[in-house]
Amino acid sequence: MRSEFTVYIVEDDDSVRKATSRLFRTDGLSVVAFASSDEFLDYPLADQIGCVLLDYRLPGLSGIDVQETLRSRGVSLPI
Repeated sequence: MRSEFTVYIVEDDDSVRKATSRLFRTDGLSVVAFASSDEFLDYPLADQIGCVLLDYRLPGLSGIDVQETLRSRGVSLPI
């Protein structure tokens, strides 16, 4: 289990994703950023401590679809 808090950013807009990642990193937080919902859902989240910053309107699966998928997988990270 990782003891470090991580912010998972799921944002398709490259400039928003990079700027938001930089903002959290400046506060000393660990950030893992994803350009798509599929990329994020392929990432192993078991035993992770953190939260998800999730864009509502993504190409492919929407933010709501991603949230439902996480719930069905038993992932309880706050979004």
